[in-house]
Amino acid sequence: MQSLGSVTLEQLKGAVQEPRFKFEVFHDGAWVDVCNLGGKNYLESLGMSLGGARMSPEPVAGTWQASVNNEGGIFHPRNPEAAHKDLFSTGKRVRLSTGGIYGGVETYWTRMIGVMESPDFSADPNRVRLKGKDLSQALVDYRLRSPETYWGDSVIISTEGPTETLGAEGYGEGDACEIGEGEAANVAGWAAAVTALSSVADTGGGSAFAMRILFGTSMISKVYSTPGTYQWKCPPGVTSVTVECLGGGGGGGRGGITSGAGGDGGGGGAYSKKLNIAVTPGELYTVEVGAGGNSDTTGGDTWFKSLITVLAKGGQHGQHHDGGFALGKGGQASAGVGDVKFSGGDGAGNALNAGGGAGSSAGTAANGAAGLAPTVPEVGGAGGTAPAGGGNGGKGGNIDRDGNIGSAPGGGGGGAGRGSSTIKKGGKGAGGKIILTYAGVYDTDSVINTGVLEVTAGLAYKVAFKYRRVSGPGLLAVRAYIATARQDGEAVDLESDSWTEGSFYFTATRTGDLDLRLDITDAATGTEFRVDQISIKPVTAVVYARNYSLPEPCTGIYFATLNGQMIFYGEDPDGYFYDAEHNELVFHPNRKVASGTDNLIVYYHTAQVPEHVVADILVRARLYSQRADALAAMSYVETGIVLERVWFEAGSSGLAAIGKICERLNYRFHFRYDGTPVFVPEPTVKAAGAEDVALEEWQIGGARLYEDAGEIWNDIHIKGENIAQPLGTEQTMDSSYSGSAVDEDSIAKYGIKTKSISNHLFQSDSICASMAAIYLMARKTGRKYFDLPSPINALPIEVGDTVRVQEQITPYTGGGVVYDDGSVYDGGAVYEGGGITLVHRGLVRDIKLSNSDAKYALELAD
Repeated sequence: MQSLGSVTLEQLKGAVQEPRFKFEVFHDGAWVDVCNLGGKNYLESLGMSLGGARMSPEPVAGTWQASVNNEGGIFHPRNPEAAHKDLFSTGKRVRLSTGGIYGGVETYWTRMIGVMESPDFSADPNRVRLKGKDLSQALVDYRLRSPETYWGDSVIISTEGPTETLGAEGYGEGDACEIGEGEAANVAGWAAAVTALSSVADTGGGSAFAMRILFGTSMISKVYSTPGTYQWKCPPGVTSVTVECLGGGGGGGRGGITSGAGGDGGGGGAYSKKLNIAVTPGELYTVEVGAGGNSDTTGGDTWFKSLITVLAKGGQHGQHHDGGFALGKGGQASAGVGDVKFSGGDGAGNALNAGGGAGSSAGTAANGAAGLAPTVPEVGGAGGTAPAGGGNGGKGGNIDRDGNIGSAPGGGGGGAGRGSSTIKKGGKGAGGKIILTYAGVYDTDSVINTGVLEVTAGLAYKVAFKYRRVSGPGLLAVRAYIATARQDGEAVDLESDSWTEGSFYFTATRTGDLDLRLDITDAATGTEFRVDQISIKPVTAVVYARNYSLPEPCTGIYFATLNGQMIFYGEDPDGYFYDAEHNELVFHPNRKVASGTDNLIVYYHTAQVPEHVVADILVRARLYSQRADALAAMSYVETGIVLERVWFEAGSSGLAAIGKICERLNYRFHFRYDGTPVFVPEPTVKAAGAEDVALEEWQIGGARLYEDAGEIWNDIHIKGENIAQPLGTEQTMDSSYSGSAVDEDSIAKYGIKTKSISNHLFQSDSICASMAAIYLMARKTGRKYFDLPSPINALPIEVGDTVRVQEQITPYTGGGVVYDDGSVYDGGAVYEGGGITLVHRGLVRDIKLSNSDAKYALELAD
């Protein structure tokens, strides 16, 4: 019970005093009282359900709700004229107090320090509805996230790799990469696509010479020769590009079925070249390749970036048989865009019942050639012959034949010959082309040596080598192949110019010649690698290191990573185990762990005192800055036990995590009226005469006595930690610690009331069984509860206090008897008013305050 100060208990229990309330909000560094804001009380109603030690270990947050007068929108957050528009907002601290006038003096008791949830201004413009929780709100909002889901530490370990027995050397190439001295200017057997290979004097690798792999600058051409629209991504390091465009060839004209009615040849596509167009690495640029025209259709234009950057026109189509004698003009240089431009050749007219020949496309240094008209009856004219870089025009169609297609790039289609019974089609023009040329670097290459060794299927081999990166970026991967089947390999990325040893193992998947490949990616101009001391030997025996010692405080492994990847506890071939006897992480016998530096990280548990874990959760919820501060502020009873392994599921709230601890210990956690966190055992009823407060029958009204079957547990089963330690949420094992307790007499009396508890903080069979017995002893008997409405002043009682109350159940005239625990109390003295009066004594398990009304729920003593 809270301190009464200058007010006496008799005053509190006496006639109703004038009630008083305070609703304070912590704002701009000070408490602002809504009940006395500018001399006016804006509070309309106030209700609270106080937190405290309830029947079950699960923590229950105290809650509050209030209604505040918002006349004139004085609190509205969007009202620019509101005097207190910032007072109510999510997350604000509140202090709620009740009291009255006693002996002419206003006296208040703080009943809750809380947090405001989302204020509601919408239901009634003249009213604000507020609600929230006590300081448990911070624990409800805080969610455990990795790596804060476990209590312990971590250790970084370098793996040892295998110890092997090797056979005779199998790599016998006589070049700079052999295991011996090597030869100058000799890289026999090795071939590269774009890099320069040479032997260079370098003794750092262990022999006189090493193989040098050097990337230089090259002119790179990117060709688009299929009509369509593309996006070209400018490569790294490229700032300008030269673009050559060839337009699509025009289609030939269709023929007719009258005398002399052939089609004209189509025109060839034009050529445009633009030098040194500025581009930005990583940007996308549009590439449009013009299509060749079909019969009677003009060829498409070809361009880069935009129509005004560089453009080559397509050739016009040849006229059909009834369109006169106009020719299919070639794409015109004058209509193009570029520094260098040439026109496509014109198509020829039809004659002698045959089609005219088509014009060629322009070349890279000359205009295109015109097609020829027919000179022999019924034989189509020849197409124009293109200059260098262009495409020839299609031949005109003979009598009763379609025109011939043009040659790529950009040749026009030949005109159709006269049809004897049907109209013939002109030849299709050829599509255009774009060539992008820029100074760049090949950023990848494969340096290959074939047939270095014949390997046998099923046998294991070790490939060892030395390497260094002299300059530039890049990633070097040494790989082994049998035909096209990759065996294995190791990629390395050197950060410094120093010789480094590398190796990998493989088991041959087939019998055959082994090829070695040095794959280089992400290189740039000037990137230089050196390789030396290649060795290939059969492995006759391999022993992998499996056991890694952990620090002494370790009480189990939470999880571990190897080479940046999580590894899992279990018996699969890639798993690991925890050897508690020797305090070691032990890899599965089939797990092959290579040597590495600081590549194994083990996150392990350490033994924890429960109250320290509770304090840590308060710190992580930002209620305190460090564990020492939280412990100093917390009211707690030392548990006297140690939890070997403490962890919680990711995503659990801080309040749920504390609830698991309370369930393990049969403790209770809550925040007191002044915000003090409390972590104590389940409270017990104080002895007769030592109650916190005693009430007589005239001081209560509308009392209710009842039983709650849900609070009876007579068949209790506890499932604890997985015997094979689980990996947080990543793994679930079937085998767990467990314990049970059953009371047959209680079952016979009340029926079976099963309670199942699943909590990984129960970490042995004996603990599961003993705690099940403790819970059974406390919960096997039906409990009676007494709801105690009090029309008098709200007493500053706390949940967990012991209250003695008298209830008159049979009023009559004459003498009265008071029964306390079934016995006559005060020797059967006669009390004024008569009747039978019962004395109840119990723990306060719930307190609900609504304005000036109070309701207390008592759990009665047996």
